[in-house]
Amino acid sequence: MNKKIMIVWGMLIFLMCTLLLLIGFKYKDTEYMRLEIDLRNATKAYMKKNNLKPKISESVKVFIDELEEDNYINKESAKKYCVKSITYSNGILVDDYKIEMECENEE
Repeated sequence: MNKKIMIVWGMLIFLMCTLLLLIGFKYKDTEYMRLEIDLRNATKAYMKKNNLKPKISESVKVFIDELEEDNYINKESAKKYCVKSITYSNGILVDDYKIEMECENEE
């Protein structure tokens, strides 16, 4: 009897966690997530084309203007989210992409 109760409680906890994850993903801004993926791919292509491979633990900053000039990224979507630059850091196991945003004041 004790084993059955633990199995039922385990299944309930698993279902609740799954439900919370699904709700979290539903309310994320999918357009921004798509932009992040596009920015990473554009940065990879730009760096490969220009032979910009930093050493481990070093970083390279790529400005959005450079990506737009070479037609790697759509100008409107980057402007909508105020993307200024992408900083690429070369790691030992995983590379890191940090998107920096800065909106111009429209005063």
